[in-house]
Amino acid sequence: MWPANQQGPYRATYAQNNGVIQLTGVASRRVGYYMAGILALLGLFPAIGRLISVVPPPVIGALAMMLFGLVAVSGLRLILSEGLGQLEGMIVALSLGVGLGLPTQPILLASLPDWLHALLESGISAGGLTALLLTLLWRAKSPVE
Repeated sequence: MWPANQQGPYRATYAQNNGVIQLTGVASRRVGYYMAGILALLGLFPAIGRLISVVPPPVIGALAMMLFGLVAVSGLRLILSEGLGQLEGMIVALSLGVGLGLPTQPILLASLPDWLHALLESGISAGGLTALLLTLLWRAKSPVE
């Protein structure tokens, strides 16, 4: 009933998982279940929580930067594995430009209606919406096969 890689409509993943898989080289669900159990047990000991809470913020920031950098590399690999034609390259370039540039323009964002300002102040949503709209426009203009 469902494709081999999907077991139902509630199947979801998080981008962070891609970074962890690249970092560790382990993609087994069983290891994830074991780690969840270990973390749940460690949560029962307040001393472990205190130890984690004293990790300096720069260390946590460096780990987050590395993890999300790996997520970005994973996304680039996915894009490149499909091959980029001229139009796809243009969509990626414009989406990255809008996603990285628009949030740095507070004057432009301030002139927008509140609902649009809230939607576009995040680079992720601005770039994602740009990619979505450009893809829809590109498919609407391309001839039906």
